[in-house]
Amino acid sequence: MSMRKIVHASDLSDRAGRAGRRAVQLAEAHDAELESVYVIESDAPALRALSGSPDNEGVFQAAVEQQLQASTPGHKANPRVLIGDTVGELVYAADHGGADLLVMGAQGQQYVRDWLLGTTAEQLVSHARTPTLVVRRDSDAAYRRVAVAVDFSACSRAALRAARRWFGDAELHVVHVVDNAELDRMQAAGIGGSYIYQQQGRLMEEARAEAEAFLREEGLSPEAVSLEVHAGYPASTLLEALGSLGADLVVLGNHGRGRWASVLLGSVAARLLREASGDLLLVREDAPIAADAGTA
Repeated sequence: MSMRKIVHASDLSDRAGRAGRRAVQLAEAHDAELESVYVIESDAPALRALSGSPDNEGVFQAAVEQQLQASTPGHKANPRVLIGDTVGELVYAADHGGADLLVMGAQGQQYVRDWLLGTTAEQLVSHARTPTLVVRRDSDAAYRRVAVAVDFSACSRAALRAARRWFGDAELHVVHVVDNAELDRMQAAGIGGSYIYQQQGRLMEEARAEAEAFLREEGLSPEAVSLEVHAGYPASTLLEALGSLGADLVVLGNHGRGRWASVLLGSVAARLLREASGDLLLVREDAPIAADAGTA
């Protein structure tokens, strides 16, 4: 299933430009409609300064639309300027505008906390039903290596489907982390190391079998996919594994119902948002792509 419409969230910054270039690349690859959206907060000082104009909102919208059109990479996107609450307008534009993907930018690693974990972006990731791509790298080349983090939940199933259907030409890696928290508690209680070692081996075997079954359910042969099963603290271990892979796109389920349910958009997703070197695609269980039960 190809993308039909992409919404690019712009604030006319350099980071939005990077996201825009990625949005253009994806739109061209999928022959998709591309819309670049800028939201003017209804209480913005500049908007209030035009209160003497008979059509103050229209004047400001026209001025910003001109800037948006000039800044859109390749002038490929349809500019759209909205007035209202930033999060609400962007979520509505994506979810109710028929978008398959919402693309937004991250600045540099040192600024990710402000942009991604700040009010606007965190709420976008939390509330948008539309899969959200957070762009870290400036590139207009197609993704070549895609890693999907799975915990066997419905949303990680949706993430895997999105990766296969949208980036089918890329090298696909599937990563699962076995949480060692229970084994750590055993060790703290004084249980012998040999028993803990045996239990970890058992958990790893069970996790690999479950991962292979998960892939087969999605029509993928485990032998045809690079599957990695690791053990440790999910956030740290996943970051280490992804770093070793050198993936330029990481796909992650959002609002999981599996083993990471309590920490998704907590330690796992938050640390990926802060520290992953590549772009990050977050896919919710109720994303439109999840409703299509077929496989690529």
